Amino acid sequence: MNKSSPPKVSVIMGVFNGGNYLDAAIASIVEQTFTDFEFIIIDDCSTDDSPAILKQWAAKEPRIVVFKNPENIGLTKTLNFAINKACGEWVARQDADDISLKHRLAKQVAFLNNNPEVGLLGTGSWIIDENGKRDKQPRVMPKTHTLISWHKLLLNPFCHSTTIFKRTLALEHPYDETIPYTQDFELWGRMLKTTIGANLEEPLIETRFHNQRLSFTKYKLQQEIGYKIIDNNLAQLLPSRPWSHKSLPGLCNLVKNSWPTDEESATHWQLIIKLFKEFSINDNLDKSTLRAIKHQLLNRLALRITTKKGTKQKAELMLHCWQFAGLQCFTAIVKNLYKRLVNRFIS
Repeated sequence: MNKSSPPKVSVIMGVFNGGNYLDAAIASIVEQTFTDFEFIIIDDCSTDDSPAILKQWAAKEPRIVVFKNPENIGLTKTLNFAINKACGEWVARQDADDISLKHRLAKQVAFLNNNPEVGLLGTGSWIIDENGKRDKQPRVMPKTHTLISWHKLLLNPFCHSTTIFKRTLALEHPYDETIPYTQDFELWGRMLKTTIGANLEEPLIETRFHNQRLSFTKYKLQQEIGYKIIDNNLAQLLPSRPWSHKSLPGLCNLVKNSWPTDEESATHWQLIIKLFKEFSINDNLDKSTLRAIKHQLLNRLALRITTKKGTKQKAELMLHCWQFAGLQCFTAIVKNLYKRLVNRFIS
């Protein structure tokens, strides 16, 4: 690569014993229709055949630059090291077991060129198994900055391996090296304070789920770290922390699931409504999107009221609904009851 002309994009990948899927992951970047990139791969002291695979690729592909950590330091520190080695205007993430569809970088760069205010961009994704078989439906992430800002209070609004972000932004806001897993979730919260985020609806990554993936092997630890990040996110809106650690899964389900779950209660709804009211005060957020979020919450609450058993719980939910939306509450409840009656009649 001509060092006097920095690439548009630096793709970064950390590898630790990723030999089973590494070849396909690298090939998916090398075969991109967008070609103005460098591919920085860091071997975190792998003990499988990953070093041999990297050596073969580096010998035949000049855009690939391989580094090896002197000792195993984990993904978080490895990614920061890769960012500091990057030369591109943009940094794109790629995991060693995922597949980037061939137009991924081209579509992301085109969007960023047309939307210069955006500094952090993700996409939808396909979930695939160890054999590459896709789920029936792709995973779609919140598209706009306001939706992303709302979701990130309780859920990770980006699929890590789909993201591309300004290198200068990443240098100002590096990954927190005290966080070994779920490090991206914490990072987005800091980045979104200084830049606009967006997601392309189209799935441009295949995210591979297998029994060696960190989300399986470190699930409980990742979950615990995630809840700590959520606790900090919520405390920025409600410093008094009017929730318990045990209530966080139920709060997350209210945003994550379209159908009521057993974990959610009237207390969860009271907290969600408080959070939304504080969140919506921000003048920098899109007002039409805020109205859409409120409408979605209202319909979801009405659905909970019409499906919830127990007079006391229903009364508490009705009170929260009235305080949240007034007469609109009853309109939403009536619509939900009507839909349920029609569905019963049809079935």
